[in-house]
Amino acid sequence: MSERDDVVLLEVPEIVQALYVVPAVDPPDDPATFLRALDVDRWHGTLREMLAGLLAGSMVPIEVRPVADMTPLPLDLLGAMGATEAQLRRVETATHYVVAVLQSQSGWPPVHEWMARAVAVVVAERLGSDIVDVLNYHVLDIDSALRTLPDDRDRIRLADWVWIEHSADSTGYWCTTNGLRRFGLPELQTLGTPPHLVGAWGQTMTAIAHRLLGAWAERLADDRHVAFVELPALVEVSLVDVELAYRRQLGVEGGSATVRLALDPGATPAQHSFLTIHPPLSWAGSAGEYLSGVCAALFGARPGGIRHAGPSEMMDRAIATARAGLTGIRRRFEAGELDLHEKLLVKHSVIADRGTEYLWAYVTSWRDPERVLATSAADALYDPKVRAGRPVVVSTESIIDWAVEHDELGIVEGGWTQEALGWS
Repeated sequence: MSERDDVVLLEVPEIVQALYVVPAVDPPDDPATFLRALDVDRWHGTLREMLAGLLAGSMVPIEVRPVADMTPLPLDLLGAMGATEAQLRRVETATHYVVAVLQSQSGWPPVHEWMARAVAVVVAERLGSDIVDVLNYHVLDIDSALRTLPDDRDRIRLADWVWIEHSADSTGYWCTTNGLRRFGLPELQTLGTPPHLVGAWGQTMTAIAHRLLGAWAERLADDRHVAFVELPALVEVSLVDVELAYRRQLGVEGGSATVRLALDPGATPAQHSFLTIHPPLSWAGSAGEYLSGVCAALFGARPGGIRHAGPSEMMDRAIATARAGLTGIRRRFEAGELDLHEKLLVKHSVIADRGTEYLWAYVTSWRDPERVLATSAADALYDPKVRAGRPVVVSTESIIDWAVEHDELGIVEGGWTQEALGWS
């Protein structure tokens, strides 16, 4: 095994598998029969060519299984991954699963995934049902599944095949990809992601996946049966990579940044390995600061500014209102009552030799009523130790305001001092 810092050595799986399930109440006795009558001209490029060969063969990889003979699909997880009530009802009332499964070697193109999903689409059309991608328990309707399949130049939108998932812990958010296993790669992960960066960092991780997949495919182009592959540990990622991964123009001037990958093997053979994203070894600050800098380099700096306001009765009332609600919002945060798309901020005083300023910070833990673990949302003007993305410990006594920020809607609760500033 390589011990060099500039490369990661990855094992190449012998096979990768695509598995799709179509819930059914009245399934066909032999779905392979009507699949063989399929007009493959509705597809394009390599998918059409490979699908024609598959359907002309003696074995079509599809079968009907009674639900009682299989592990039931997890309704709670399907719902958490975005399934609608109607889709969940079709899964819940299904008596059979029509299963499409294909295997292939690691690398590009992932024709096993394309063909299995295309076959599942045809079955779902016939049965008026949906397609369940078992890799990430995502329920696809027919139109959505069709949009994910490659065009005549074998292009896909990587964001349709590699998802970003995140969950909160006391140090920030654990962000992971879900989908790189389709190509034989370990999933990416980032630990302690500052809460306010989750959206932008998710896009950045998809862009890193795009770069990683390109290097992986290049190494496997000549031999998809090789046992190990060395890839550079340092990956440069840019706004262009984000736009390619999402196949859309973002309309901003963006730059590039470099991240470092390290392999974290699973504790047991049954557990997945991860490629963990770190700052380069030369970075001396916190990881959160580096993630903040990468996002700023790619997408531009977050809007900020300094507001000066003298004492006022309106500001006093705003601070009193906010502080009166601290106990309640702490209880809700620690009980997990905020929506998955909502994040809690506190505004606190930062006292330095040159003066006092008030900064927002995103809460990561508030188990101790007297102090908050958070990450700073901005750089302090007077204190060089307080930087955007850097962890901070906030005394509850120093808090003058709090707010609940929704990923899409902005501030949906709190922020009384902001209102006072706007009115003063």
